[in-house]
Amino acid sequence: MKKKIEGGKINKKVIWYKQTYSDAIEEIKKGNECKNICYTKEDRKKYGNNVPENANRLENECYSHCIDLETIIIPSNIKSIGYKCFCGCTSLKSINIPQNVTLIGDKCFSHCISLTSISIPQHTKMIDWMCFYGCDKLTQITFTSSV
Repeated sequence: MKKKIEGGKINKKVIWYKQTYSDAIEEIKKGNECKNICYTKEDRKKYGNNVPENANRLENECYSHCIDLETIIIPSNIKSIGYKCFCGCTSLKSINIPQNVTLIGDKCFSHCISLTSISIPQHTKMIDWMCFYGCDKLTQITFTSSV
């Protein structure tokens, strides 16, 4: 999207610092571009369980204790999944992590008691501490040697 420079003023900003989805929406309405958008628990409560395509990160505890969540589609733009992001999602059965995710935070899926399978992409560099603690039905983790 090209913007005209009128009167020597810049009419568009490219924002690189971390912003919540709610804040980014306001900046985008002003014609600005946001490069580091985090979907937070507050955003999820306001906008729903579907992760926006322009989000880059799922913030800490974003979906924690969302007991009705059975499935979720995580967009390919997501690069990290925060601490306890899906902790206590007792109805979550399986999940596919997108190729760009490099970090899965502490206790991310802990106590997801219905989780039976998960697919971890080859670019994931870190699966943090106690990620699958209490996932008693988890029988299949598919990942590559780069993890």
